[in-house]
Amino acid sequence: MATHVAAEEACVKESANLASINSEDEQKFVHDHWIRSNVGRIPDSDVPNFNPRNALWIGAKRNDAGIWSWTDDSTWGYTNWASTEPNFHGNCGHMWTWHGANGKWGDEACDTPTRYSTYFMCEKPESGYGR
Repeated sequence: MATHVAAEEACVKESANLASINSEDEQKFVHDHWIRSNVGRIPDSDVPNFNPRNALWIGAKRNDAGIWSWTDDSTWGYTNWASTEPNFHGNCGHMWTWHGANGKWGDEACDTPTRYSTYFMCEKPESGYGR
């Protein structure tokens, strides 16, 4: 299981950051790519082997003042929090699929592996490494 910190470090080694999601289209792209790549299947879909208890680390991070931002320093604006989130379980964001969340976000501890957030997605800037 990866922590948010370890996931971001792995992305930085590839001249990238954890994915920032700045629009509904980007949300759909990240969610669909995650589901259809290595993770597997949403129940009742045409893609095999999905475990609906998994989550995907994204680049959302809350600072000590309670302000959310992206690890790539892009503008924070679009959000897709689940109805009870963020609920102060931690200062880092992940995307989840269980309980009908279908890509909604939750918050978890940044430096502790959770039983849910075992995957992550990196995003490279369009022109070089911007951080």
